[in-house]
Amino acid sequence: MKKEIKFFPVEFKLGLIYLCKLDGKLVWAEFERKGKKPFSQLLKMGYSLKEDHFDLEEEVSILKRYFFGEKVDFSKIPISFIIGTDKEKMVWNELSKIPYGKTVTYSLIAEKIGLPNAPRFVGNAVGKNPISIIIPCHRVIRKDGTLGGFSAGLPIKKYLLELECASI
Repeated sequence: MKKEIKFFPVEFKLGLIYLCKLDGKLVWAEFERKGKKPFSQLLKMGYSLKEDHFDLEEEVSILKRYFFGEKVDFSKIPISFIIGTDKEKMVWNELSKIPYGKTVTYSLIAEKIGLPNAPRFVGNAVGKNPISIIIPCHRVIRKDGTLGGFSAGLPIKKYLLELECASI
């Protein structure tokens, strides 16, 4: 049996996001979505889950400050990837470098990780990002300046970018 993951929900204007921690590191941040049971992928992987505000107190505090419009530094939150290929992890690590309030294109991410002809791969990897907001996949847009997709839905992506006053 796999280890126990501790989780705690954080409420924001458009719903909930569940933060999940394993061995002292954030491993998952999942938006609540209609018709999808939270943690389904983690449960399929054999993890057990336990709600625990105390263990996630610092991460919850940082995220709440973010939702109140404070410019926060997510790089101080220790993370670990429990899913993903090496190339997907390269994409996610590159996403973590996108500054607050800025946007970049899928093509630019592809170039930065040395796969200039693979913006579609980058888009797929962005969609699989297991640690939303903390790994800021919402800051990636299409080359034509439109939003592109977002696993939690475009209204949430738009809300997050507006919260950060990001230029689109």
